[in-house]
Amino acid sequence: MKYRLIIAPEADVSNQKSFFERKINSLMGAVGILLMLVASNVIPSADEKFHVPRWVVFVCGVLFALPGIASLFPRPNTARYLMAAILACFALVGVGCGLLGDFDGFSGGLPFLSPDTNILSGRVIFVVGGAIFFALSLATALGYGTVLGENKKQCGNDEDIEL
Repeated sequence: MKYRLIIAPEADVSNQKSFFERKINSLMGAVGILLMLVASNVIPSADEKFHVPRWVVFVCGVLFALPGIASLFPRPNTARYLMAAILACFALVGVGCGLLGDFDGFSGGLPFLSPDTNILSGRVIFVVGGAIFFALSLATALGYGTVLGENKKQCGNDEDIEL
């Protein structure tokens, strides 16, 4: 049986960006860099203002900075590697929260399970979700599927995947 992995529908996007698009991309890059500087304490900020570990804020800054900066330097397959990096950042947050997360103030879960079992199930769900995003990131980086804004001839994935 043959399947085709599609990351996003195909689209024909020209490399000509409008003035507005360039401004939005620059703003995204600047916000991402600002978040990374705050998270790494280059721009001083009190630890009490952070409700998550600083590395999570840093990864979120990377999520903003990557599309903003990459769109300013268009090259073949930029969209593919950008999407792979974004998926890897999502995976990093999921796996990191699942393995390193502090569940002291954890509330919710299934009422018929003990609190310890609810915490364990939450950790497992975060880690499995992160593993799925890592797999999608790897598949995207290796050229499987079609990334929005990418020319199909650049992908090199005209053949079907056999499972």
